[in-house]
Amino acid sequence: MSDALALISHLKKFGTLVTFNFKKDPLTKERTGLAFATYLHYDDVNNATTKRTQIVDKLKAPYNSIEVDIFSQKDKKATNKIKLTQV
Repeated sequence: MSDALALISHLKKFGTLVTFNFKKDPLTKERTGLAFATYLHYDDVNNATTKRTQIVDKLKAPYNSIEVDIFSQKDKKATNKIKLTQV
């Protein structure tokens, strides 16, 4: 299973995903360890962020530890996006 599919599978436990994308370095095209996910409902974000540091079972250490935060927007309105950072 690819890293992306393992991470998506982990995130689907918390609700319905609408979008998911890894950020890549523009020069090297390598993943930066940062990703964003959008859930269908705001409550799904609350479920996903109850535990800030999470272990993705299907990924190998040390790449299986992620930090999950609500993606903050400038206008501070409620959002259904989360930011994932590889720890």
